Amino acid sequence: MQKFAGLDCILLIDDDVATNYINSFIIRNAGIDANIEVMQSAVTALDFLSCKGDYSAMKQPPCPGLILLDINMPVMTGWDFMEAYEKLPEEEKGKYVIVMLSSSLNPEDVERAEGNQYIAEFLHKPLEEPEILALVQKLFPPAG
Repeated sequence: MQKFAGLDCILLIDDDVATNYINSFIIRNAGIDANIEVMQSAVTALDFLSCKGDYSAMKQPPCPGLILLDINMPVMTGWDFMEAYEKLPEEEKGKYVIVMLSSSLNPEDVERAEGNQYIAEFLHKPLEEPEILALVQKLFPPAG
């Protein structure tokens, strides 16, 4: 397992339980040493990042270094999440790297992601070990 500076935690935001399980497995299999938090809704993820709702007892906002965000989710889409995220106070935004991870083949989604200052990459599902490892190595320096 390899540690990366600034990557103590990876936050997966996807409404599909199986996808979250598989992505967690792929990240671990890629040898990335980070805690993995899973949220099945964008609303819950915002509460988690803001220490609100079920997470109000947390003393300070968590700081996942990497957020893998699905686009198509019920109630709040990945795009809705991004709109709400952009309105968060700076201290709640942390230093997250947000990556859209979607099955969408719509070129407008890719274009929209590329035009968003908070989205570092757009990856297509399914996530693959070499892809996530290369992404992490590109975005985070090795620890120690």
